[in-house]
Amino acid sequence: MPRDGQVPTALRRSDGTSVYRVAKGQRYTSPAVLDAERRLVQASGRTDGRRITAADVQVAMLE
Repeated sequence: MPRDGQVPTALRRSDGTSVYRVAKGQRYTSPAVLDAERRLVQASGRTDGRRITAADVQVAMLE
């Protein structure tokens, strides 16, 4: 779902909010969900994970 700042003008309500959000709706979360999201964002920036070659992908697709 796009953030409000990324939604084209044509997809905004007269008050400026995105049509992708429930009008006058509220969102709820918990510390556990926020912590999980923080860990996902941190992990997405890592570049030291295992890697495979394009040839490995081709072999896997053929199998």
